[in-house]
Amino acid sequence: MAIFLSLSFLLFICQNTEVEGMVRTYGQNCEDGGPCLGAHVSCLATGVCGCSSADDMIYDHSIRDCVANLGKVCGLDSECIEGALCIEGICKCEYGFYASPEGICVPKKAHKEFCSSDSECGISRKIGVGNSGVAHHRPLICLDGVCQCDRKVSIFSETRGFCVGLVDSQCWGGDCTAHAECRKTPLAAGRMTCQCETGFTKASQGLCGLAFDKNCGQTLTSPNTCSDLHFMCIDGKCTCKYPLHQVYDDKSKECLSLVSGPCTFPRNIQQNFSHIHHFQRCIKNAQCVDKGFYSECECKKRYQATQAGSCAPGFGEQCEPGSCDPDDVSQLYCRNGVCNCLDFLQVYDPLIKKCRGLVGTRCTEKSPFCTEFASCVIPNPNLPGKCLCDKYSREVGNRTCEYRPA
Repeated sequence: MAIFLSLSFLLFICQNTEVEGMVRTYGQNCEDGGPCLGAHVSCLATGVCGCSSADDMIYDHSIRDCVANLGKVCGLDSECIEGALCIEGICKCEYGFYASPEGICVPKKAHKEFCSSDSECGISRKIGVGNSGVAHHRPLICLDGVCQCDRKVSIFSETRGFCVGLVDSQCWGGDCTAHAECRKTPLAAGRMTCQCETGFTKASQGLCGLAFDKNCGQTLTSPNTCSDLHFMCIDGKCTCKYPLHQVYDDKSKECLSLVSGPCTFPRNIQQNFSHIHHFQRCIKNAQCVDKGFYSECECKKRYQATQAGSCAPGFGEQCEPGSCDPDDVSQLYCRNGVCNCLDFLQVYDPLIKKCRGLVGTRCTEKSPFCTEFASCVIPNPNLPGKCLCDKYSREVGNRTCEYRPA
């Protein structure tokens, strides 16, 4: 027991007594000129071992040497405080750490942890390496005092445990929202963006929903939800929201409104026009017209509505084969590149927007329109009728009728 006390006493003396020639540690007296332990520890004018640059450095007990504070000059990583690296000759917090008000490097905060600035929030996960060789990630931002995903481009996936990209947001790998994949698109100037997989299309909030005509409804595992931008589930199929007033356009992958169908008038669009596909558009050759309490699609000038709700070129307008509504309302045909009546013995009436048969021409119950003051007379229902002048009119030289009251 006496031997143990003697050894302890001698150890105490060695650690706390300035012995000439003995190496001193940080904070010990060095007035006799004895050396101080540590590459950046020296005997200060006060006669005590301390950091060579007291304003720029702090003593690290774990390595028994002074290290540079954040923002101070350095030469090696080991010369910086814990959690910092020597970057371009300056001590900076390493990846995954942020500088606290106390001047130390603190691990960045995870999803749903409280924060006061974006710099305190970490990343949800590294998601790949770009062409430059730099690792990319989706950073968390401080929103409403909590670290969370940037809602404009990403959403937190509870099942995957990190932020995933919304549709049309830039991506670097398998970091897209459910039913979306990372691929190049012409509209993104060759950049990799999140795009919905085959069988799915863009839904609200940047997610992906089932595409047109896909099977939908609640299953035992999960709900099969249609894209809520354009579709709803009717009888187990994803169908246009207004099936009586819309048709699906396979090229744009959306439902377009027919004539008299609902549409989004430009002055009601709060977003910029680069996101116009989020709003209800009209079919080809139709435009959205503000009706006051609502807006609806109408045919543009020089076009006229068909029974199917589309817009066909009007009489005298240039056309392509089949574009003039031959079997519908106007009964116009594309004749020599211009919309006109099928037969030279017909004339177009702009008031009723139909072709009328001249006197003596064939007519039917389906197409009974004759020139003014004439009617379609059908004596035999099994045979075509003929356009004849009415009782109080008579035929004149140009195969038309002139009204002659008794």
